[in-house]
Amino acid sequence: MQTASAKSLLIDGHVHFYDGFATSVALNAASRNFATAAERGCGGLSAGVLMLAETAREDRYSGLCELAADGGTAGNWRLHGFSEDPLVVRAQAAHAETDLLIVAGYQVISSEGLEVLTLATDKRLADGKPASDLIDAAQAADALVVLPWAVGKWLGRRGRILKGLLQNDFAAELYLGDNSGRPVFWQHPAHFRQAQRRGMRILPGSDPLPLPREVERIGSFGCALEAELGDARPSADLKRALRDRSIAWRPFGRLETSARFVRNQIGLRTGKRAS
Repeated sequence: MQTASAKSLLIDGHVHFYDGFATSVALNAASRNFATAAERGCGGLSAGVLMLAETAREDRYSGLCELAADGGTAGNWRLHGFSEDPLVVRAQAAHAETDLLIVAGYQVISSEGLEVLTLATDKRLADGKPASDLIDAAQAADALVVLPWAVGKWLGRRGRILKGLLQNDFAAELYLGDNSGRPVFWQHPAHFRQAQRRGMRILPGSDPLPLPREVERIGSFGCALEAELGDARPSADLKRALRDRSIAWRPFGRLETSARFVRNQIGLRTGKRAS
C-alpha cells in the first residue's frame, strides 16, 4: 500500500466479526457501505478502516493474521499483513473501490457492567475489573479507549458511574462511542453532552448485533477524516490522527429505525443469534 493521499479515511469505530459472520460477507458489506458514505458527501475515499472490538468469546483477528501471513483469501478478498505492524490486516479485492484495513482491538465488560473498548491494541484485558482500572491499563498500553453507548447501559447506577468517570483526569484521553443501533427515538444521551463540554470526542461505529442480518451493518456508521496512513505503522498513524484535535471528523450513517430496533431486541431475546 502506497502512502495514502489526504483523502477521506472512513472509519467504523466499533466492529464485531461474530462467528456467524463470514469474513467475505462482512468485508463486502463494509466495502459497499463505505462507498455509499463516500458518494453521500464524505469525499474521495483513500481507505476504509474497521476497528475490531472483540469480546472474550471472539478471536477472529488472529485467524485473519494467519491467513494474511500466507497471502490467503476470504472469498474475493486477499489478505496481507504489515511486517512492522501486527495490529493491522489489509484486505484487497478487485471489485472494491478501495482497500480495507482491519485493526485489532477488544471489548471488555467492567465489574460495574459498563462496556470498555480498547482499540488498536493487541493487549487483551480480562472482564470483571473496575472501569477505572481497565481504562488505566488500556491507556498504559497506548490503546484508544472508548466507552460506547449501549441499550440501557448508561441508565441508573451505571449512568452515575459513567458520569463520575468523565470527571476523572484520564477522561481527557477517552472517547465516548455512538452506534447505529441507537434508535431514532432515543434522545442524544446526556453523557455525550457532558463529554463534549469537556472537549471529548464521540467515535461512531456500527456495533453490529450477533444476529445474522446484522453483518450488513458493518461500515455503515462512523466518521470520515483526512489523514495519511503509511506502510510502516498504519496503526500508529491512525491513532495519531484520531488523537489530533485539529483534524475535523465528519460523521456518517443513520440511526436505527424504530421497527428494526424492536425486531432486533426480539431477536436477541429469542436466541436467533449469529454466534
